[in-house]
Amino acid sequence: MFKSEKFKFLVDRTVLRFQLDWRYSWSSRPARSILWSVLFCTLLLTGLVPWSFTYWVDIPQWTNPWRASDFVAMFAPGADYWPIYQASATLAAGQSLYSPTPDIPDDKKDPGAKPETGFSQYSYPPPLAYILLPLSRLPFPQSYNCIVTLNVIMTVLGIWFAARCLPWAWPAFFAGLVLYGQSSFMHFEIERGQTNGLTLLCISLMAYIYFRKKNSWLAGTLLALATLIKMTPLLLFFCFIVRRDTVAILSGIGTSLVVIFITGVWNWAYWISDVAPYWSRVSVGWGMDHSLNYLLTWFFLDSNDLKLVAFASMATLTILFAIFVMLNKQRDNYFFLELSILSIIMNLSLPWSANYKLLMLAFPLLSIFCIPYFKFLLSNHTIASIPFLTSLWLIVPVTSLQVIHFFTAILPAIFRGKRFTRLEFYNIISQRVLENNSIDSLFADRRCAVGLVLLLIALIALYAKTTFISRDRSLSLSQRSRRVMAQG
Repeated sequence: MFKSEKFKFLVDRTVLRFQLDWRYSWSSRPARSILWSVLFCTLLLTGLVPWSFTYWVDIPQWTNPWRASDFVAMFAPGADYWPIYQASATLAAGQSLYSPTPDIPDDKKDPGAKPETGFSQYSYPPPLAYILLPLSRLPFPQSYNCIVTLNVIMTVLGIWFAARCLPWAWPAFFAGLVLYGQSSFMHFEIERGQTNGLTLLCISLMAYIYFRKKNSWLAGTLLALATLIKMTPLLLFFCFIVRRDTVAILSGIGTSLVVIFITGVWNWAYWISDVAPYWSRVSVGWGMDHSLNYLLTWFFLDSNDLKLVAFASMATLTILFAIFVMLNKQRDNYFFLELSILSIIMNLSLPWSANYKLLMLAFPLLSIFCIPYFKFLLSNHTIASIPFLTSLWLIVPVTSLQVIHFFTAILPAIFRGKRFTRLEFYNIISQRVLENNSIDSLFADRRCAVGLVLLLIALIALYAKTTFISRDRSLSLSQRSRRVMAQG
């Protein structure tokens, strides 16, 4: 009897908590307006735009207006999962993790491997192969289906925990689902069989536990796991360092040492000395790279020096941002903004960053919901949303390519008197970048990088404004207290 009453009490408390959370989430009028803006703007581009092109062109080639994308399909679905699958199977066979020619059954070997390079196609640190070791027991088609299903589940959970860092969690969560559901980077992630959903989940859960639940130990552990899986989240330790949180830092270091020991110190030594330098020299391009390095190649000739320039630029920006954070007396109120900025920097600063890695940027993609935090933006939050919505338009909907081609290639030519046949219109809108139109080349081939840079500028400007406001408030409070003490 006692157990049933206790269970009923827990259920009632959970239902009440959900109801309160739901009502409070929707109580913010600006948050509701932002959600409707995101829905209208992105679904307009992903729904109405391709339908209009289909109706106007009306030719047999236009069988699927949503197929235009910013990535090149591989020889088979799951091509990026094959190296991980082979590495896990190699581990299961008790052989060297990074062996390019392991002695395993042929149905476990990566068909896209290039043994002549001397390197396995598995480019990640060791833990990922260990984590996915159970899936290597399955035949590849079933294993690939499992990783796609798990990745989608982890992505949804990652969006949820990122949204839970905001007071208006439900509008942000629904907006996140809409953005991810229609994005080309989500399609890219699934087509390649990538695993960035796991990293996103670790990062989002870390932020929720650290900033909302105030658990430094578990937050440090989660961030260490995220970093050891993909390395890119390493910059997020900045959050612990500027707050001088020794518990989180020591937890991260301790977790890292344990994982490195379990997954083999020799594996890590080889990855650091040989594998990572080899893969950092890879060039992606083809509209699939959103790194600052690739964006700079539009202005300068592609060279290894640009990678150094891009990294140095992001490092300098990080140092300047660190100064802003340390000067901000109310920085814990703006941690969502802080994580958004750091997430963009960690992606832009890499030598190359394929667009499927945009999946890890839940905080920047939801940063538009930070607007209700700021009183100076609330008076006209519609105008304040414009830079965010512009960036989201460049980063998210698959049809932004079509719109870019229309405004940078089709429309200027029409003004010059050019008349396009439906086939010419189709070819330009769906797939072709005009080589003699540098603007079209920039926005079509590097649209995600442009979108991220625009969003980064908007977020840093917003954070700088909050820093100056917090400094002014602290100075005014200090002067007021001195005046009271003098009168006393």
